[in-house]
This record gives sequence, C-alpha cells and structure tokens, in this order.
Amino acid sequence: MAEPNEAKIKEVKTTVSKGLEYARWKLIMNSPFIGEMLLRFQIVPTYDCRISTAATDGSKIFFDCEFYSKLTEGEREFVLAHEVGHNIIMHFTRRHARDVQMWIVATDCEINHMLQNEGMEVLKDGCFPDPIVAGKNAEDIYAYLMQQQQKQQ
Repeated sequence: MAEPNEAKIKEVKTTVSKGLEYARWKLIMNSPFIGEMLLRFQIVPTYDCRISTAATDGSKIFFDCEFYSKLTEGEREFVLAHEVGHNIIMHFTRRHARDVQMWIVATDCEINHMLQNEGMEVLKDGCFPDPIVAGKNAEDIYAYLMQQQQKQQ
C-alpha cells in the first residue's frame, strides 16, 4: 500500500485533532477534574512509527492517527484521561530504579482500574490488574508483577 502524501497526512491530522478536541470537551463536561487537567496539555496527532497508540511527555499528549480511527468516542475519552492520569498521579517521578516496561504495565493497570471504576468506557485490550491487586497503587502492582515473573522463571 502506498504511503499517503503530505496533504493527505495533514488532512488526517486535522480531522483527528478536531475529534480529540471534542473528546476533551466531553471530558470537561463529564469529568471536570480530568477535563480541566487536559486543558494544560497540547494534544498532538501523530502519523509515524514512533507512537503506535498514545503517549505523554508531561506537557503534550501524542495520539497516533491510525489508532484513533479504531476507537469509539468513549474509548478516545478514556485514552486522553489515561494519558493525563500518568501526570496527575506523577508516575514519572515514582519509577526510580524500577524496570521501565514493568513499571509502565503497573501504572497502566493502576490508571485503567481507576477509570473503569469511574464508569468510563475502557479499551477492550487494555491491561487491568489481577483482582488480588485491583485498587492498589502502581508500586504494589509492580511488586506483585515482579513476584509473578519470578515464579514463572
């Protein structure tokens, strides 16, 4: 399949940007705290191989255009809330010397569980904590995941 040209990419990014602004507006209306926090972030649609879903650097939320196209409106709101959640809960400052990939899983589980409990439409293939650690913080989930990994080895 041929790569889209720059004009088509710009058009797709503009469409995605409008859709994400609508999702932000819905979060402002339905989850005022999360929505207000989202106002502090620039939302950046991406169309390249560096980001396959969504990510944040603490001031921007990057959202892959192809990933966006596969989501429902509710799932788009969930992903924005999820990304801003990493900042609200300060996951970046809490990692310390932990394994990066395992920490990401633990923090994703923490946030996803919280947003699910808030009644948000969650991603079908998102990670959720084992019921043993559901509702725990990322540090506890991380310790549990490390124990499970050691048992498997």
